[in-house]
Amino acid sequence: MRSRTLILARFASLSPIFVALAADTGSAQLAWRELPNAPVSTTIRHDDLFFVDGNTGWVVNVVGEIHRTTDGGDSWELQAQTGELNRCVGFANAGRGWVGTLTPPNILYETFDGGETWSLAPNVPAGLPGICGLSVVDENVVYGAGVFFEPATILKTTDGGAAWDAISMAPHASTLIDVYFTSPDSGFAVGGLGEFSNSTRSRILFTSDGGASWVTRFAGTRDGEWGWKISFPSPSVGYVSLERVEGMTNHFAKTTDGGVTWTDAAFGTPNVQAIGFATEKMGWIGGRLTTTHVTTNGGASWEPLLETRNLNRIRFVHENLGYAAGKTVYKYSDPTVTAAVDPPAPSAGRRRLQLVGRNPFRTDVALSFELEREGAATLVVYDAAGARVRVLVDGAQGPGAQRFVWDGRSDAGQPAASGVYFVRLSATGREESVRVLLVR
Repeated sequence: MRSRTLILARFASLSPIFVALAADTGSAQLAWRELPNAPVSTTIRHDDLFFVDGNTGWVVNVVGEIHRTTDGGDSWELQAQTGELNRCVGFANAGRGWVGTLTPPNILYETFDGGETWSLAPNVPAGLPGICGLSVVDENVVYGAGVFFEPATILKTTDGGAAWDAISMAPHASTLIDVYFTSPDSGFAVGGLGEFSNSTRSRILFTSDGGASWVTRFAGTRDGEWGWKISFPSPSVGYVSLERVEGMTNHFAKTTDGGVTWTDAAFGTPNVQAIGFATEKMGWIGGRLTTTHVTTNGGASWEPLLETRNLNRIRFVHENLGYAAGKTVYKYSDPTVTAAVDPPAPSAGRRRLQLVGRNPFRTDVALSFELEREGAATLVVYDAAGARVRVLVDGAQGPGAQRFVWDGRSDAGQPAASGVYFVRLSATGREESVRVLLVR
């Protein structure tokens, strides 16, 4: 078992924070910026954050802090000081959430009131070293993955946390860092196989039966490399950052078929960790020792932005709103738009698809898009596997703002199951999508 000192040393802060992070996204308004009132990690960094909508989110760090914002990051409150190495955070809704730690035996905390109170989660199996990543499918189904050192384990509940099962991942992996489930049964886990760290080789694993069995979808061939973070901007396109030991060229992996096959490509700088994509082609990658880079062509090429340290998680609420955790908290948005869910005006024939309702949602979710000129458009809901669920729009649409509501049902009128869905707009030869979470 690794000591608390060694774990802290693994994430020691190595340089000052970055001040701003911007990119030419086709809209001069959209940019990354450091939130001036966000908490700054005085020792290491914030390891994870999670937002249930554009305004309400939490950030955690390994000095035990849990901070919450309810106004899109304009202000923050320190909700708890657990005394643990807080590593990851996930919420099913604005009230129900979990925080994973690297401090056994207290590896999982839970809240029922949005973090006003936190307590140790009951019935977590003993002997687990910690939790590095959480994937909250809904109020009942939650997966945890851990840890970046051996042994690799998946933690699972299907009854909202009343009971938890520990799934040994040997011989598939010896280390696990992140996990991402698209439904109660189907999901990915990333990490590595081999002795950590010089002999580890990266692994991307997949299950379709709730973790009862796993298949290896990607097996790296380089020693001293492991999968770190997952980002799926659409049902078909996903990315995984592949970290290597210091001084070695880093890589990332990409899928365009929903995770069935993966290819990897060199990135160039060491210690890649955080990865996040707003769309299938536009994304950012950063880490402990790297300059944060941006791609606008799906990773075919990357451009350096400002020098940064300790960026560990990038998450998007939708393609025009995202948050990142590092030395402090950073926000990707149009700073001139005060309401995160308000759709911005289109420019020069450009249309935007936006969420204008709460996400996650229970009964219905509202969406808006805007066309500068009349034209054919389709607005279709797909499940996480890429199957069509509901056609909301199919035909000519006039110019201006259009608003539609998905009532959580299929074309046949049947209630859709809890899980991740993607709403895709196709208009004037262009496509974009937003991700929504249905919680029954």
